[in-house]
Amino acid sequence: MLHSVSLVLLFQFLLLPWWSPVRSSSCVLLDAGWQGFVESFIEPDGRVVRPRFRNDTVSEGQAYAMLHAVAMNDREVFDRVFSWTERHLSRRLAEGDNLLAWHLIDGKVADVASASDADLDYALALFFAYRQWGAEGYRVQAEAVMQDILEYETRRIGGRLYLLPWVAGEFPCEGFVMQNPSYYSPAHFRIFYQHSGDRRWLELLDTSYYLVETLQQTFCFDGGHGLVPDWCGVDAEGHLHTVDGWSSDFSWDALRVPLRFGMDYAVSGDPRALGVLKGFGDFFDSELARHKKLASGYCCYGTALTAEENPLFYAAAYVALDASGHASARVALERLRGMMKRGNGKVYYINSKEYYPNALCWIAEYWRLVRGIR
Repeated sequence: MLHSVSLVLLFQFLLLPWWSPVRSSSCVLLDAGWQGFVESFIEPDGRVVRPRFRNDTVSEGQAYAMLHAVAMNDREVFDRVFSWTERHLSRRLAEGDNLLAWHLIDGKVADVASASDADLDYALALFFAYRQWGAEGYRVQAEAVMQDILEYETRRIGGRLYLLPWVAGEFPCEGFVMQNPSYYSPAHFRIFYQHSGDRRWLELLDTSYYLVETLQQTFCFDGGHGLVPDWCGVDAEGHLHTVDGWSSDFSWDALRVPLRFGMDYAVSGDPRALGVLKGFGDFFDSELARHKKLASGYCCYGTALTAEENPLFYAAAYVALDASGHASARVALERLRGMMKRGNGKVYYINSKEYYPNALCWIAEYWRLVRGIR
């Protein structure tokens, strides 16, 4: 069942800082964080770099930056990133579609394979840019990407439509179709359906909840801990499996699931989203009670993989804890903000070399604005 959500609410999710009459702490941090991100990770030509990986570029980084730019109403940076992405990562000439090659190193595409999470974020950023700034070119490209996601990055298995991590056939895995739960974003699917009327987006919306709810209940198939794996496989009968050689930990991919499903809860109020967030929130609350901190990664049985902490895990935990009403949300927020480095009107998470947390931690501050938290 599709829970109604107006496009206005979806746009409000991105534009709230400018609609807010009072400059909250989150508004201030969002401004400073954006300045830090632009300075450290976006080259003058619009390329988003990962300093710790030979200054390479991935399609997700370009899409994250475009979503961030439209949220901050920064059209100049948006257009720079968009233009560079189309010139250097578009598969239009090489593969004949409007998806993005996922990896560029030393100025050359190192892998032309697509990554569906980046393609989804890319399309959503373009669609929001169209609604915010009115340029038809954004809409045309958004629609082209949306259509090619459905055409090339989905597959029907056992009567259910699944989102593939990449174009069908690019990375075959014998006996399974690979799944990355963190690529599913029900809020994206809602807005794409409302814009296009293509009911396949509703099918992907329902698959989002089927997949994540099932994995939370049977994570690594031992009864579940409220977590989900980075990767899993679905067989021809629609059964979910761990896959040798692919991470079944709750780690650097899966941590995005609370952020994506938190967005859906913020804009739709879907009770399924709250259920997913509660599953994560209960686990994080227990970890904070027992260990006074969260690790940056857990195995399938809920045991910490490392003693290290990372702000991005606290950002994901904060969304889940706040949505599910846990008082420990305040602890997660304090840990998240405690890992900020501030100076000259800019903010970084950890430091100016850590691309991944700086690309995504800002979503926790947006969550606070959407929730009306001052």
